[in-house]
Amino acid sequence: LHPGILGSEVDFVQKEVFIVFKQEELSLKKLVTLLSKIGYEPQLNKGTIGDGNQVKKNYTSQNIKYLGVAGASFVAIMMLSLPEYISGGQLFSKSLSVFFRWANLVLCLPAVLYSSYVFFQSAWAGLKHKVLNTDAPVALAIGITFTRSIYDVSVLGRSGYFDSLAGLIFFLLTGK
Repeated sequence: LHPGILGSEVDFVQKEVFIVFKQEELSLKKLVTLLSKIGYEPQLNKGTIGDGNQVKKNYTSQNIKYLGVAGASFVAIMMLSLPEYISGGQLFSKSLSVFFRWANLVLCLPAVLYSSYVFFQSAWAGLKHKVLNTDAPVALAIGITFTRSIYDVSVLGRSGYFDSLAGLIFFLLTGK
């Protein structure tokens, strides 16, 4: 990413990265800016610089909002899909099944347009700097699954994968 970075070590369990860099070539401020631009905004530990508690609190609060919207969409879609799972699609009349399919599309919109924004934002930030980060394939999968599900509902008359998509977004945000 920069010739001033000598190396890095990532601890995925603790969600930490230790970066060794030449201060003569790359200041800490420029390093933070560089990491932010590729979609990984650093949260400096209290022991390193300043008090990071406020930054962490805001980050967690925003993630909880994304998680709540995705969870609500997931639960609502699953409740509308449950009768179809149980009966294999034979429990309702044709018109009611069509209504539930379109309702699932509408209920999936908040999860895709709001909650998955963090994945698309991070992926785009990485791609702008010619870096393929871990959120790029996630964003691609969300986009493809949503597009395919719209095609399934509107053209093929099938249910699509809205339940799986909302669940994927919810569980990925839980891990984030």
